[in-house]
Amino acid sequence: MSGSLGRAAAAAATALLRWGRGVGGGLRGPGVRAAGLGGSGSSEHLDALMKTDKVVVFLKGTPEQPQCGFSNAVVQILRLHGVRDYAAYNVLDDPQLRQELLVLAGGNEE
Repeated sequence: MSGSLGRAAAAAATALLRWGRGVGGGLRGPGVRAAGLGGSGSSEHLDALMKTDKVVVFLKGTPEQPQCGFSNAVVQILRLHGVRDYAAYNVLDDPQLRQELLVLAGGNEE
């Protein structure tokens, strides 16, 4: 990646690396955990999701099969930097989680 897209993806990956810790589920790849979703979708639920692992990502899809370009970029950046141990949450599997993330980010779904 180059230009502003590359810088934006790098900034997003850096933010994700600093963002928190997540609850891990079964192994999906070397150290990648697909987290069990569910829960209330509240900010307390999100906080709990980010307190177990050093790196947690919320993706559309999975690390093995990202469903959008940004999710793919995040996975590729993590791989590029050798980040192998992280929890991945597929927001397409949990509409309540996705909505809470949108509210938290102050954005609207496109």
